[in-house]
Order: sequence, then structure tokens, then C-alpha cells
Amino acid sequence: MRPDKAPREEIRDGYLIRAARLAAHQKNYEKAISLLDRISEQGRKQLGGGWESWRWSYAASAAVAQFRRGDRSSMNRIITATPEAIRGFVQIAVAQALVKAGDPDSAFDLLTEARKRLAQSSGTEVVDGYFSLMHQYESLAPIDTVNVFMKLLRHLIVSRNQTRKGAKVLELNQVCCQTIYSWVLTMCPFCYLRRMSQE
Repeated sequence: MRPDKAPREEIRDGYLIRAARLAAHQKNYEKAISLLDRISEQGRKQLGGGWESWRWSYAASAAVAQFRRGDRSSMNRIITATPEAIRGFVQIAVAQALVKAGDPDSAFDLLTEARKRLAQSSGTEVVDGYFSLMHQYESLAPIDTVNVFMKLLRHLIVSRNQTRKGAKVLELNQVCCQTIYSWVLTMCPFCYLRRMSQE
């Protein structure tokens, strides 16, 4: 990139970000997605994980909105147009809407695909994605919840091995312990009854 082009691109990216957030605030999520997709690669990197977070969040909102309008074709188009690395998050969000609408079969299909994608994803939001998966599997396919939980633990262990610096390792250890404790309280009947008797 030419040196004189960088400042212009940075200014353009700033305008696109503000316009995208305004469009999302106005619930025009597909316009917000279109604006985000025009941000340069360098601009996306400078946002850290912000671009990815906004991109899947707006896609999820757009897809759910189309589903509520009865337009499943547009819903699926929005899901498919989401970058592969973050598509699983959109599928989880849409699956939740499908379950509430009484379509567990379609929801389960989306969750199955999302589960595969989460296994290949990285970043801080993957943990939240697995928790959402576990919550939905509890009602749709309880027997698979354990497998999803083990995938979550594996992700935490891999993350720990990849970040061996002081506070970050401690933070991941704490997350891992809290994850196990929360899941056991939720899934183990004896622990659940004991917790309820203490409340």
C-alpha cells in the first residue's frame, strides 16, 4: 500500500464503521453488514475482534428478522453469506429463534453445522458459543450435551497451551474451573437438588 493511501483508507474505514453502527441502531442490519464488508483488511485488523463480533451479530439479527417475516430463503442467504469463521455464531442465534417458533428439527440441523464450525474457530467468543450450544442441546439432544462440553474443555486447554504468559494462563484456568463447576451444577441431578435446597 502506498504511504499516502493509508490515511485516506483509515478515514474511509472510520466513516464505514460509524455508518454501519448507525444502520444497526436503526435495525437496518443488512445495510450494516454491507457497510462492514467494505472495510479494508487493515481496518478489520485494527479493530481486533470488533469487526468479527459486529459482523456475526448483525447477520444473526438480519437472519432472525427475515425468519420472523416468513422469508426462510433470505434467512439462509444471510447465513451463507457470513464468513465461514464466524458463521457458527449466526447459526446458533438463528437456531434459538427456530426453537422458540416450534421448529426444533431445523434448529438441530443448524446447531450440528455450528458445532463443526466452532471446533475450527478461535477467539474469546468461542467459549460463549459453546455455552449457547450446551444450553440448546440440553433441550434438543441432552445426550450430546456432554460431547459439546468436552469440546469446550478441549478448546480451553488448547487456548491455555497457546498463551503461556502469567495472568492470561491464570485467567484461562479460572474460566476452566468455573466452566466445570457451572456445568456440574446444571447437569448433575444431585448437585442441582442440593443447590436448590440451599436457595
